[in-house]
Amino acid sequence: MKLEVDREMCMSAGRCVLDAPEAFQLDEDDELVTVLPGAADLSVLEFQLIADRCPSGAISLTTQEGSGT
Repeated sequence: MKLEVDREMCMSAGRCVLDAPEAFQLDEDDELVTVLPGAADLSVLEFQLIADRCPSGAISLTTQEGSGT
């Protein structure tokens, strides 16, 4: 699985940062969400909950092509 953030859809609500500060932060330049290396430590369930709570729908989970998942 791969976590993706559509920065064009992001409205900087910060819900993901509150839910998982080890995995997300707001970029200082444009105040849009960026994914941190700590995101790799989250479970698929945690990813899904965070994606579901994103008010703009900018966070999604996809299967990585060629990875067999």
